[in-house]
Amino acid sequence: MRTIILIFFTTLITSNIFAQDIITKKTGEDIECKVTEIDLDVVKYKKSSNPNGPNYSILKEDIFRIKYANGEIEVFKTEESSPKVITGNVVNENYKKLEPFVDPRDGNTYKIVQIYDQVWFAENLNYETEESICSKPDNCKEFGRRYYFNEAISICPEGWHLASDEEWMKLETNLGMLETEARKSGWRGTHPGQGRILMVNGETGFDVKLCYGCFALRDLAYYWTSTLKNKRNAFTRVFANRQSISRAFLPTNEKNNLYNTNLLFVRCVKN
Repeated sequence: MRTIILIFFTTLITSNIFAQDIITKKTGEDIECKVTEIDLDVVKYKKSSNPNGPNYSILKEDIFRIKYANGEIEVFKTEESSPKVITGNVVNENYKKLEPFVDPRDGNTYKIVQIYDQVWFAENLNYETEESICSKPDNCKEFGRRYYFNEAISICPEGWHLASDEEWMKLETNLGMLETEARKSGWRGTHPGQGRILMVNGETGFDVKLCYGCFALRDLAYYWTSTLKNKRNAFTRVFANRQSISRAFLPTNEKNNLYNTNLLFVRCVKN
């Protein structure tokens, strides 16, 4: 009995000592760890997967933020007035990965990408509201949340906004879609296929992820725009496993329909 109590006590102490901190690198990579020391130029830590293992070090200049186990967040800002471009994995000089953005409302971190002169979230918004839902159970971080239009229209953090139909068309035409094609409804696109290069593993880093079963029983991703087609419908963008992108529209106020197709993803673009 004393042995069982001792093991429990030791486990409790160990779990408290190695409560998980998260270091987010400027590349967007997360390190699950316990921060043990912060020096002038480096941060030392032990990996959560091996709490009794060696100390590791990372330069402060490579850190975007640390989210401590107690909920405190420390952001390591650059001295530059403009966002820093993340080097590496840049296929085209017009596509740039920028420093991640921390939403001050809940501490969520988002990858950011610049495509020509537009700056976008490279992930779906994951800000929890009363009516929003996760695309898959316990998978908010991967797919973000889905919103009704009345929330989506003003849900982006300060300094950002829900992308309009025109801003989506500008993105598409910057990537080679003809303007006459971009203004059509339905599936549109021109070589090399704007849908493909905006999805995960596409060269832009925009990283649209298709969600099976979120929008009927298909791999799809629906996005609201802030632009109304008429009083009851708003323009959307739809991605599927194809080269093209659909410019469609859905009701803005209908709730609880069969597939919840009017609970859509949100991508924020910088003001």
